[in-house]
Amino acid sequence: MGIREQIERTDNQGKIHEILRRLAAIEAAGNTDLGETMEKTALAFRSRGIAVVFSDFFEDEDRLERGIQRLRFLRHEVILFHVLDHQEITFEFRGSRRFQGLESTTSIQLAPEDYRKDYLKAFGDFQSRIRRIAERNACHYVLADTSHPVAEVLGGYLSLRLRMGRSR
Repeated sequence: MGIREQIERTDNQGKIHEILRRLAAIEAAGNTDLGETMEKTALAFRSRGIAVVFSDFFEDEDRLERGIQRLRFLRHEVILFHVLDHQEITFEFRGSRRFQGLESTTSIQLAPEDYRKDYLKAFGDFQSRIRRIAERNACHYVLADTSHPVAEVLGGYLSLRLRMGRSR
């Protein structure tokens, strides 16, 4: 899957509600080579713009960074929304559970309590790598926990962005 939505850049504050409505209507589906999609996006837009990326970032991190670098080289602003289920972040499962791979048919039965510490360490390392990619490339990074409404996540980011703009 490639670019899902494209909205022309505007300074019209009223457009934000239209953007939020369109974002809220998008359903997650299929796999994407995000790095390649970012590179194609960079080439498709001649004037500077804002690339807002919503992803779990479970993919080749080097390709992801190259895609971001292509966008940044062409002076696009890049905002990364790291979309994760609350359980992916906290791993609060209890009792024996069957876990199925999201992108495969493989499953495993285990007691989450036995793996929680190792999982949270590995997951924290992964999240830190994505955050460092954003920092190295002067991108904003936003953790988007799916237990919070999209409007709340975006509103919080936009509020922060507004405050940052005023402090310059």
